Amino acid sequence: MFYELISCALGYNRLEVIEEREKLLAIIWMIIGIAFFSYVVGNISSYVSQMNLKDMEYNNKMKIIDNLSYDNNLSDDLLKLMTESINQNRDKFENNSINELKP
Repeated sequence: MFYELISCALGYNRLEVIEEREKLLAIIWMIIGIAFFSYVVGNISSYVSQMNLKDMEYNNKMKIIDNLSYDNNLSDDLLKLMTESINQNRDKFENNSINELKP
């Protein structure tokens, strides 16, 4: 197992690890590298999933507005003004502000 770890990190016989301290340092350094890489990949994937979640919330809010306008026979001009207002203030909307409009 040690040689598998060393060949992943150091390559094939480019650098030789001779002493036990060097072996231990190489193993610790590889574990730190794996932890750092996992942390970075985890943060990136979390950021991407949050972006998808915000888009899904926005689409759900727009469906609520469409249903509200259909159920109450709102004019197309009013619907257009509502959607433009939501698009302009997309980041400012609270999660529940449109959900309160549900009948």
